[in-house]
Amino acid sequence: MNTAEKPMPISTILVLEGDPVVRDLITLALGRVRTLSPSSACEVFATADGSEALKFLKEKRPALILLDILLPKINGLDWLKQVKNQGLIKNTPVIVLSSLGYREVVEQALLAGAADFVIKPFHADELVRRVEHTLRKQRGLSDINQDS
Repeated sequence: MNTAEKPMPISTILVLEGDPVVRDLITLALGRVRTLSPSSACEVFATADGSEALKFLKEKRPALILLDILLPKINGLDWLKQVKNQGLIKNTPVIVLSSLGYREVVEQALLAGAADFVIKPFHADELVRRVEHTLRKQRGLSDINQDS
């Protein structure tokens, strides 16, 4: 098989969002994300359940996590600290999505290990740009780490 016949790698994105409507909108927007080339797409696993997301992380390593703060059973920042402490997402970037855009909340998210913070409501195009940027940046770091 030559390189032109090889399927493009698919980046998996974990979406942990409490609002089902926003979760669906994010999933639709992520369908427009192109990670490596115009023809490469993302696989999305979306849930509102922190425990379900934790099980997912134990089976698969997503390229990126989009995380809401206001989740039904657990605070998103507490969830982030928990999975960071367990070593489940050492090199996985997390973008926090929240309507709680106060400076203190943004700082807490970044201190907890978030790579970025997007304030709701957001425009789908802006979310797609931020996700693509973060995935490209992560891909560059992955390439560097594999070479060393």
